[in-house]
Amino acid sequence: MIFDIESGTPIIDVVVNDKKSETIKNVFLESKIDLTIPTVIVTDLDRAYPQIMDELFGDNLLHQPCLFHLQKLILKSYSKNCSIFEEFLKYRLLNIFYDHSYEIEWLTQRIEEEEKIQSNCSKKEYREWLKTKKEEFHQFCKKLKSTKTQQITRKYEEIVDNMLDLLSIIEEFPLEVQKRLKMIDKIFLKLTNFCDSEIIPKTNNIVENYFFRTLNMDWKKRMKTDVGFLNHLKLQSIRISGTLNEVKMTIIDVFCAIRLFCNYYG
Repeated sequence: MIFDIESGTPIIDVVVNDKKSETIKNVFLESKIDLTIPTVIVTDLDRAYPQIMDELFGDNLLHQPCLFHLQKLILKSYSKNCSIFEEFLKYRLLNIFYDHSYEIEWLTQRIEEEEKIQSNCSKKEYREWLKTKKEEFHQFCKKLKSTKTQQITRKYEEIVDNMLDLLSIIEEFPLEVQKRLKMIDKIFLKLTNFCDSEIIPKTNNIVENYFFRTLNMDWKKRMKTDVGFLNHLKLQSIRISGTLNEVKMTIIDVFCAIRLFCNYYG
């Protein structure tokens, strides 16, 4: 799905079988989009996109990687049960582009306490303490979110300062954090393109929101694979044929019958 940034109307709406470079290029070429005019394109962080877009648009392209997808990558790097210190590192990465000062302050105040608990208490006691603190942090973030209408994006100077601060101590971080920082540093100029103009979107949420409104999320997950798509078509075929209308039992009735059967013959 490709949208016109200014009007918000779809330009390309195509379903393809794969995300191979040639497939994506053919979608653009077959759409008859003018590749000779200055164009802004926001994509996720797939490594193939820069080369594909460069081959299509050349110097006419301004490519903005999506900050929303960058956040998702950062969040994915940490488990829900990560320590307070790891939570602190996660928010320092998130803080590069968006203001998370309050979350970092809250976490900073509890890092020393976590170190003492880990040194002086049993693993069970630490797990209980961590569970309590993570719930407190969750409630803190929830309350914080309710006071903001949207995430506050940092100014370019702040983004640069945050990035330089993290890079200056990169060796102190775990390898996973180092890897993520190096990835951000590699595409930093593209990630900050949105700072040059209010017209340039920093995320491709207009596309994500389009699918969220028009396609049930369960369907979206189901249709990510050929098998899921074929199963969906088979189910739709059964529904259209009216076969299910002849079934008198509900799914609850079926489960109850199975349970009675198991109890009787078990």
